[in-house]
Amino acid sequence: MEQGISARTGRRASFGRTTIARAAALALLVTASFAEPAVAGKLKVVCGNNVAQASEACDGTDLRGKTCQSIGFAGGSLACAANCTFETTRCVSLPRYKDNGDGTVTDLSSGLQWEQKNAGDDVPDYTNPHDADNAYTWGNLPECPIVGCPNGTVFTDFLGRLNYNMTDKTTTYWPCFAGHCDWRLPTIFELATIMDFNSPTCGGGACVDPIFGPTGTTMGSSSTAIDQDPFSAYAWAVFSYTGFKNPIPKTSSVFQFRAVRHAD
Repeated sequence: MEQGISARTGRRASFGRTTIARAAALALLVTASFAEPAVAGKLKVVCGNNVAQASEACDGTDLRGKTCQSIGFAGGSLACAANCTFETTRCVSLPRYKDNGDGTVTDLSSGLQWEQKNAGDDVPDYTNPHDADNAYTWGNLPECPIVGCPNGTVFTDFLGRLNYNMTDKTTTYWPCFAGHCDWRLPTIFELATIMDFNSPTCGGGACVDPIFGPTGTTMGSSSTAIDQDPFSAYAWAVFSYTGFKNPIPKTSSVFQFRAVRHAD
């Protein structure tokens, strides 16, 4: 009896070991069947194989269909750098400013037409409204009917000269500046658009593109400084050397203005 029990127990143990081994082998097969497709399906990105993949902007001659024009340039020849990024040194940039040849500059990005300044010799000349050294008052002068009214010399003299037109309906004796009679003062936001810290004059002079001509230190604006008390008595100005804005009393004779209008 004991022998029989012993024999049966041995067969059961042998069967148990065989079953465990088969289960382990089956588990390995199942794991391999799931793991193998993932490894095979994984794409290895190689920069330099002329195939732009994944995050590569380009690869060799594969530019993903891009051109200088499609990425914002006027034209030229787009290439791919060794690190699979675009090489744009042979692309031609769109010009931002256009010198109109009549004493004005048009900003092609904003559509604003700006007055060019001249002289810039530290000597004001009020017979020449384009002299960069001229400084004007904004307003709030005596006899102003309301606080902060625009009765300063920038309105009565500077803009008055630019927008003055005298004709006898046959002959024009005094035309408006550059053929337009709607010149005005720029807002503080419009002044910000011509601040250029990459300008070659920035660092030792005004941070404004030289195409505008010389630029005074204190660029005045039409914008009233509403955070001052009383707010109507102050106007914003931008310091051309730094780009900082500052509220200045409208009665101060320090504003240097550059006229602007919307280009036709």
